[in-house]
Amino acid sequence: MNLDNPKELELEIRKVVEATIEKDISAAGLDDNVLKKMGLDSMTALEIMAAVEERFKVRIQEQDLPKITSLRSIMEVLVRYLKKKEMK
Repeated sequence: MNLDNPKELELEIRKVVEATIEKDISAAGLDDNVLKKMGLDSMTALEIMAAVEERFKVRIQEQDLPKITSLRSIMEVLVRYLKKKEMK
């Protein structure tokens, strides 16, 4: 995964979210609150994060979960964890 290519990362995250919630999110903008827009609850947010963790082989800390509401926020949190992982 090329962290310098935000469009590639966005597409991967969209795939993970769509597979997890089994809904098309192509109409969702990067800054839309995906949870509210799609009528999802906090349990679904946990499922999305678990799927993101599995796909990208990272462990996202619980304190970051409330920050994750939009595709952009998922990308920002994920990039931070992937960069930490690269530094190890």
